[in-house]
Amino acid sequence: MYLFVHASLGEEVRFISGGYRLLAEEEMIHRGRRLIYLVGIAEVDSSCCGHRGGRFVSVAGYACSQKKKDEGGRWVTEVEEILESCLQKEIEGILIRTYPHSQIVFGN
Repeated sequence: MYLFVHASLGEEVRFISGGYRLLAEEEMIHRGRRLIYLVGIAEVDSSCCGHRGGRFVSVAGYACSQKKKDEGGRWVTEVEEILESCLQKEIEGILIRTYPHSQIVFGN
């Protein structure tokens, strides 16, 4: 388990050759458990290979607690990471129908 910090949506995060923006934090029930994931857009705009981008879905994992504020005032949830490849493939199959042409990633 790890502590998932809920992100601020819409803010651009820059890195050396581009950036990303989180568009939505969503949940779905999967096998009777609450699954948390983020939807975002990444963009490479200053690399040697030209301007590129794409949508991604970052699966945090199964929520093990309710959303609460930590000492720093950030919203957090205890989350169980999905490590089993068969579960990852099953979840990826569900998400790709809703978010076609997206990169699906697992973990923190």
